[in-house]
Amino acid sequence: EALLKSVPRYLISNATTAALTDSLARNGQVLMSLSPEAGELVRVVLGKFNRRGSADFDVYLSGLSVESYGETRIVRGDTQLRPCITLLWLCQPCVLEDLMGNQEAQERGFVARCLNFVVPAGEVPLDDGEIRCVPEPVWREWDGLVHAILVARAEATEPNVITCTPENFASVKPFTTNTTSALPSPLDRKSTRLNSSH
Repeated sequence: EALLKSVPRYLISNATTAALTDSLARNGQVLMSLSPEAGELVRVVLGKFNRRGSADFDVYLSGLSVESYGETRIVRGDTQLRPCITLLWLCQPCVLEDLMGNQEAQERGFVARCLNFVVPAGEVPLDDGEIRCVPEPVWREWDGLVHAILVARAEATEPNVITCTPENFASVKPFTTNTTSALPSPLDRKSTRLNSSH
C-alpha cells in the first residue's frame, strides 16, 4: 500500500511558493493560508527567495481567482493546477504598508484581490466575560450569498462579469478610504485608485 508523503491538510502557514504549490498538489488543490504573524509570508511573496528580487506570487494570483496555474522545473518536474486559496494573514501595519506600496503587487492585481485593512491602535479592552456572536439572520444571509455565488460560478459557461455602478462605488468608497486611513497619504491614493478600477 502506497504511503503518503505527508499528512493531508487544509491549512498552511509560513511556506515558500514552491512548498505551497507542492501542498496544493497533494491536497486537492485547495488550501487556506493562515498566519497570525504574516510578516515572513509577505516577504516571501515580495521576492525574498527569488534570485531576481522580483515578487513571487503567481500561484496566489491564480489561487485567489481559481484560475489555471502551471510550472515546469528541472528538479520539481511539471505541475498543472487550478488552485483555490483563501488567505487570512495578520500582520503589523508597517508590513501591510510594504505589501500595498509594492508596485508589482499593485500593477499585477495581488493587492486588488485582497481585502486589506488596518485596525487602529488604541487601548485593548479586557475580556468582560460576555459572549458575543454574529446574529443568526446575519450569518444565514451571508451563507446564502456565498452559496449563491459559488453555484453561479460552477454553473457558468462563460466568465461572470460584475460591473460596479457609480452608486455602488459611492457607497463603498468611504469604507475604502477609512480602512486605509492609518497608512501614509500616497498609499491612500493608490489604494483608492486600485479599488475604483475594479
